[in-house]
Amino acid sequence: MNEIKRDLAADLRICDAATAGPWRRSGDKWGDLVVYSPEMRGFHNNGGEIAELDGDQMKNATFVAEARTGWPHAIKRALDAEAEAERLRSAIDAALNRSQWGNVDTALAAVNDILSHAIKRALAAEAVGERLRAEVAELCPVGDFDTATSLLAEKTHAAEHIAELTKENARLRKVIARLRCPECGDELGDSWTVVYGDILCGKCDKCGGDKGGENQS
Repeated sequence: MNEIKRDLAADLRICDAATAGPWRRSGDKWGDLVVYSPEMRGFHNNGGEIAELDGDQMKNATFVAEARTGWPHAIKRALDAEAEAERLRSAIDAALNRSQWGNVDTALAAVNDILSHAIKRALAAEAVGERLRAEVAELCPVGDFDTATSLLAEKTHAAEHIAELTKENARLRKVIARLRCPECGDELGDSWTVVYGDILCGKCDKCGGDKGGENQS
């Protein structure tokens, strides 16, 4: 079933047009139930009726009475939440429009593409690694080595892995250096900094270290 999106502003106008709350419920299951307005009720505890229900409608009577204040309260909170969400989205769009990402939708699409590509490369690398480990184990099983030889083999493998990571780190730094600074629009260069999670160039007047960033060069 498709959910019908209500017009919250129209719902709030309905609430505002009704008799002012709060409302109360009186009566019990052995007699008529009355939902009434205390402000409109007379000195003899009568009048001001909003609705009359049969005695077996206790839950409905309670709902009607509580809805007078509960419904507008919930609507106002929902409207405030929608306004805050729109404000935050506009702020994010404005920030992204000053960068290479565009707006929120294009940024999310770009990030999704990057993650998908990274996952595919990681899975491919993992498959290659498993194949190579199987080949190495078949040619020269490390498990057959004595302890000293096994440790030396692991040390050599670790050194090779560190060298690969160092090379990849240098490559990523070059990629970052070619990105544009979201503050001034210049390339980040080698002296970029991270300021509260944002990557800035660290060279111009707007981002030249006055925010307490950490230099990455």
